Amino acid sequence: MLDNKEGSILIDVRIPIPEQKHIPGTDKFIPFNALKENRDKLPCEDKKIIVYCLKGKTSAQAAKELGKMGFTNICNLDGGIASWEK
Repeated sequence: MLDNKEGSILIDVRIPIPEQKHIPGTDKFIPFNALKENRDKLPCEDKKIIVYCLKGKTSAQAAKELGKMGFTNICNLDGGIASWEK
């Protein structure tokens, strides 16, 4: 899915720290606890949103929050960057 993410947006939802690894092609960097405040940076509700973090727990929280905000096409990268690197 990450190789062909046409029509979707990839968001790193971790709180930024220096020298943090990101998946190539990441479109946005919005901390999970600031999604509501950054709604204007998110796509329309039906566009596919793929969220990730380091191990998947924070992005699972972000996916739930996005659902509460009305987004319907949300994917959580299971296992986060740790799984992606494998």
